Amino acid sequence: MLIFDDSTIAKNIAVAAEYFKAYYPIAYREKKFSGGTTGFIPFNIEFTVDGLSGIKIYNKLRIDTSFLPSGYTKTLDFIVTGIDHKLNDGDWETVIKTTLIPKLELTEVVVTSANFKAQIYPPQIKTQPVQIRLQSIIEGNAIGGTGEKSTGTLGTNPSSTNPDRLDSATIESIVAASGAPTELRKRILKVALSYVGQTELPGDNQGWYDARFENKMSSAKAMYGISSWSPGNSWCNYFTNLCWAEAYNGGNEYVPVGNNQSIWNTKIKNKGVLSGRCFDTLTGLTGIGNGFTTAQVIAGTYTPLPGDMAIYNSSHIEMVCAAKYDASGKITGVSTVGGNTGAIDINDGGATKYKTNVKLSLIKGFGQVVES
Repeated sequence: MLIFDDSTIAKNIAVAAEYFKAYYPIAYREKKFSGGTTGFIPFNIEFTVDGLSGIKIYNKLRIDTSFLPSGYTKTLDFIVTGIDHKLNDGDWETVIKTTLIPKLELTEVVVTSANFKAQIYPPQIKTQPVQIRLQSIIEGNAIGGTGEKSTGTLGTNPSSTNPDRLDSATIESIVAASGAPTELRKRILKVALSYVGQTELPGDNQGWYDARFENKMSSAKAMYGISSWSPGNSWCNYFTNLCWAEAYNGGNEYVPVGNNQSIWNTKIKNKGVLSGRCFDTLTGLTGIGNGFTTAQVIAGTYTPLPGDMAIYNSSHIEMVCAAKYDASGKITGVSTVGGNTGAIDINDGGATKYKTNVKLSLIKGFGQVVES
């Protein structure tokens, strides 16, 4: 039976209070960092996003604080203090509440006070970073699968399995439902979906847990005559380019060799059509008659099809899986699979995701698959 002892709880609270009273002055002396509270106005942030699971109390959020004084970024962190879920007009919504706390620097100090004497270590609070940019919260819902060795996602974080990896049955189901009209477009989708679950190493665009995937991204120039990824570069466009390259050519661990190499060699290889920069890729494809604007979609002169590239207004790019329609037959969005994205952060989410509904208003234009 679980028993709560009020006196023990009170003692632990007192010890914790003594710890933090002593820790910050000594840590400041040793490491010369600010405690993060003096001169700051405390505040909370609360925001509503499309239904989202996985965020927990005490998760630390990376928030775009460019609208705040510069000192906030250096000495304060945002942590989750509350999560609420609700249904609104048939839609699942999640309300996330955060508050400010001082940054905790890692240092080891010896504390002596009237009531507490011990060698203490930096707080081992397990916080899972969750990237959030308030100007671009939620653009679609991600799904997951069990994953298997036969797919292109061969490696993952060695400390845990990746819940986003898709098994072959899920991949084939998505491709079948997409209505992809040609074998090449089906191949593009299968290649892209086979990489769902690829996840960055810690840091900003520094590589992946799967070394084989990283090698593919960094050797694309030598292999396929298109731009190669290098550390520090945002990789969403390099990912869509790789998916096209493998689909047109030798496939990958999941998709066998294809028969579209002649189109690739004639129209794309070493032609500068596919760039590592999203807007440049749209320009390059427009130059060969395969670039279209969202206005053309609305006007009905172009329909995004499976395998086309969707270029966001925010300079991000993903692969179209299927167009989404309203009751009147109007295109309202697309389902996609993309790299360096997430269910929260569109532009720099650090993983490959399958999204079921990306709103058309977020998209600047489309790059059409080159089929002749």
